[in-house]
Amino acid sequence: MGDLYLDVGEKPTLLDIVFGRGGGANHHPGNRRYWEHVLSHRSEYKLLCDDDKAEKHRIAVSIMNYLAETGRFLQKETHTGRWYRLPTETIIVKIKQALRDEYVPNQVFQSENWQGNAHP
Repeated sequence: MGDLYLDVGEKPTLLDIVFGRGGGANHHPGNRRYWEHVLSHRSEYKLLCDDDKAEKHRIAVSIMNYLAETGRFLQKETHTGRWYRLPTETIIVKIKQALRDEYVPNQVFQSENWQGNAHP
């Protein structure tokens, strides 16, 4: 994981997407962008057949590429406290999971810019 680590003391920016358990990740500003983008593609993703893996993968890659233009996908290592960049394969798995799930974080709907109707 060596070259994936951020410099010691470096923290996520407001545009980075952070993964991990608990409220820190849920309330990070970059994660609002992540969820807004995931939710805007969720219906399209769920309408696809299980056999349409290539199109599902394309949607996930598209989300990743869009968000990676301005931010990084990061996670904090528990035992050292250092942040590291997630590998592409892990990012894709996490995005696909978010597209499949019914979960919608509350902070997305506190955004003044939210125009979706995915709130349960």
